[in-house]
Amino acid sequence: MGVAGVLGQELLGVKDGVKWYEAGAAEYDFPVIAQLPILFLVMGFLETKRFQGFKETGAVSVKRKVLSAVY
Repeated sequence: MGVAGVLGQELLGVKDGVKWYEAGAAEYDFPVIAQLPILFLVMGFLETKRFQGFKETGAVSVKRKVLSAVY
């Protein structure tokens, strides 16, 4: 998906956005420190669900377990 986004931006000539190689240096409204708790909560949930599915079935399939837990 990342490669598709980079190539799409380059091929379509999107000029109003920040180039992919300059995105890390750009200033954003939402600071990185504020994103970390959200990242930890979401990744913790997903990894816990993945591990529970592995213990039950012996296979790693996040999609089936997470979607059944959410819906």
